[in-house]
Amino acid sequence: MAIESIKTNIQEGQPSPELIDAILEMKRRNPRFGYQGIAQELTLAFGVEIDNDTVRRVSAKHYRPDPSNGGASWLTFLAHAKDSLWSVDLFRCESLILRSHWVMVVMDQFTRRIIGFAVCAGPRMDPESVACSAKYAAVPDRYRTH
Repeated sequence: MAIESIKTNIQEGQPSPELIDAILEMKRRNPRFGYQGIAQELTLAFGVEIDNDTVRRVSAKHYRPDPSNGGASWLTFLAHAKDSLWSVDLFRCESLILRSHWVMVVMDQFTRRIIGFAVCAGPRMDPESVACSAKYAAVPDRYRTH
């Protein structure tokens, strides 16, 4: 790479093709590097101060991720699984007479409907010492386990 052309074009405000190639190569080799990390590494390599914003603009304009990088992103996975994704929440609440109750709620994320819930009274959620009773609220038959 021609370091002199990188220095000259940085001073003019336009990134040179060599700098663009260096930014893109570093981004390809280290896809999890942020703009600041790439700018710091290039500054160390070339001895010229490179702004984070320059790296951001070059990456936005020229960088395209490799489609064979090992699969879909987490967000893509959640989007494909949204109609079959359930969430489980477990929390403790206090009654008016200061008794602890453990509550577990299962909710369908796509429809936002409660699939089921269970309440256990007592200080611990231990099946041997506490009688737990499962309650179903508006649970379709296809979700019930008898």
